[in-house]
Amino acid sequence: MALLKGCIKSEVLHMDTDLCVILPHDRIRKRPGKPVRVLYLLHGLSGNFLEWSRYTALERYTREYELCVVMPSVQRSFYTDMKYGLPYYTFISDELPRLMKAMFGISADPKDTFIAGCSMGGYGALKMLMRNPENYGGAAVFSAAVDIKRSLLSEEIAKIFPYPDVKGVYGENIEIGPDDDLYAIAEQYAKLPQAKTTPIYASCGTEDFLYPYNVEFRKKMEELGINYHYEEWPGVHGWDFWDTSIDKALQYLFPNG
Repeated sequence: MALLKGCIKSEVLHMDTDLCVILPHDRIRKRPGKPVRVLYLLHGLSGNFLEWSRYTALERYTREYELCVVMPSVQRSFYTDMKYGLPYYTFISDELPRLMKAMFGISADPKDTFIAGCSMGGYGALKMLMRNPENYGGAAVFSAAVDIKRSLLSEEIAKIFPYPDVKGVYGENIEIGPDDDLYAIAEQYAKLPQAKTTPIYASCGTEDFLYPYNVEFRKKMEELGINYHYEEWPGVHGWDFWDTSIDKALQYLFPNG
């Protein structure tokens, strides 16, 4: 496996942006011309494009799956086209996949394209898949900020993401529109055929401050008949839990290796 760190020029963001990529170069060398599967792996509110490679055994976990992993940087945008900031939703959902396919020859088949993330990144992964189901073959989310407004108002997040920062993403009154509210997005997604077939793996620690919201969201997804596999076990909002979660998620999404 190759671990690449660098930056790319984004026309959407009008700037260079950081990127970390795990590339199965041995597989590419043995079978040139055959595109590889890709996982877009999203960071949390306090992290960046390096956190998954720093704090988990991701490279070791992905080796057996011959999987390219793309880890972008979106600052503290909540994977949203910000009210007073940059269009990170558009970057992740549209521009980044196009750039990665051109640069690394990864598969253009939606069935070979997956997205995952922790905390803020889990929120982003769910939003990307449910708003663009034609682009993904599955998703995995860990300790996701599924109830975005309640999460933003929680004491734990308010300490590290004060109102001026929240205002930059969602406006003065924290206006969570239907394109950013996962409950509203899920209602529309449930009407599509992909909702029954596209796998979504979700996990949350029972001591996580977002645990009550994740339990409620799981019930909603089940009521809507969405393919949503949820697991929980003892754990807090941190890397010990997410390291185990990404390993479990890869096994769930790629049962045949």
